[in-house]
Amino acid sequence: MKKRIFTVALVVALLATCFAGTFAYLTDTDEQTNTFTAGNVYISMDEAVVKKDETTGNLVATDERTDEDQEYHLFPGMTVTKDPTIKVEESEPAYVAAKVTVTGDLYDLIGVEGYDNIDIHKLASGGLITTDAAQETGWNGLSMVYKTDACVIYQEADKVNNTWVLYIFMNGPQAVGTQIELFNTLTIPAAWDNAEMTKINGMEILVQAFATQTNGFANCFEAITKAFPDNFTF
Repeated sequence: MKKRIFTVALVVALLATCFAGTFAYLTDTDEQTNTFTAGNVYISMDEAVVKKDETTGNLVATDERTDEDQEYHLFPGMTVTKDPTIKVEESEPAYVAAKVTVTGDLYDLIGVEGYDNIDIHKLASGGLITTDAAQETGWNGLSMVYKTDACVIYQEADKVNNTWVLYIFMNGPQAVGTQIELFNTLTIPAAWDNAEMTKINGMEILVQAFATQTNGFANCFEAITKAFPDNFTF
């Protein structure tokens, strides 16, 4: 009896071995590696370093540029090369804007009659500050904006505190390599006397540049005001 049991067990073992040798599988394999790179937005801003022209007395540009603050000694009839320029560096296409804050007792000199605004054209010129801008009311809910082919400019006036802010929104995305000259010349009228020159003593012009991605935004105004809510409050 024991011998029979052993024989049956041996047969079962042989059958199992035989079936194991006939198994086959339909197989396949594939893979895909996804590589992600981070987009970036990168701008810079600088302006010409100036020196006094001993013949004219004007402050003229040198070959050097700087992103540091500069100080200017002014007198009537003087022109000053001041050309803050925004550059779109190695970057995705970007929406670009600028904020120019002018501080000083200027209203009696270049104020707009009937409004709290100043006429910046009487002080700065060139670049985006052109005299052929068309006025439009109601642009993105703002009044008295000035539009050119390149940009839209809106001024926010705080006459009590002698502060005027120009918000400049570039039209459309700005590509890598784009250079945006905000203005290039400050002019001090020759007719200004001692009293008028005293008013501009301590005048400051703060220029700030801003940029953000184009993806996800319909236009420059929407992009900049959402990306920099603390700097663009209306």
